[in-house]
Amino acid sequence: MEDPDHWQKMMAALLASEAMDENRRYLERGRRLAALEPSKLKELWTAAFKKWFATREAADSQALDDAAAELRLREMELPNETVQHELDLARLEIFRNGPEQHRRNIMPKIAAFLEEMDRDRN
Repeated sequence: MEDPDHWQKMMAALLASEAMDENRRYLERGRRLAALEPSKLKELWTAAFKKWFATREAADSQALDDAAAELRLREMELPNETVQHELDLARLEIFRNGPEQHRRNIMPKIAAFLEEMDRDRN
């Protein structure tokens, strides 16, 4: 019998893997945000999130990923409360579009993640 929490565990593992990849890429680029004060870093993350949410462009994604990586490296929480409006809009978007559209977007990532896990085991 399949574990009822299987998909939640799978998504948590996928998100953790994505975060590690973001951290690695950020460190490879030189950890340019390391000198920022914590409050400035959180402000930068908030601005980057809002810009990315408005555009959904890959160019804006890197700034967001870098700020998130620096926060994770400092073991600081993402300041999600500063983007609550955007998070609420995202939930409405998922509800309005239906979960199927979002599954189509995430399924290739899940498949690649599973393939990578299988390769690592062999």
